[in-house]
Amino acid sequence: MWVVEPDSRRVLIYETGRDRRELCEDELLDGGEVLPGFNTPVARLFTN
Repeated sequence: MWVVEPDSRRVLIYETGRDRRELCEDELLDGGEVLPGFNTPVARLFTN
């Protein structure tokens, strides 16, 4: 599950059996095993 937090401009990633990860806007969000081939800069989620 991805939780997008616009106020802090970050994405929290929850995966079964793994520790929560946190991505800042200068990092790349990828789809992992669920959405192979998907990736986007986190900053792009916060642009108009």
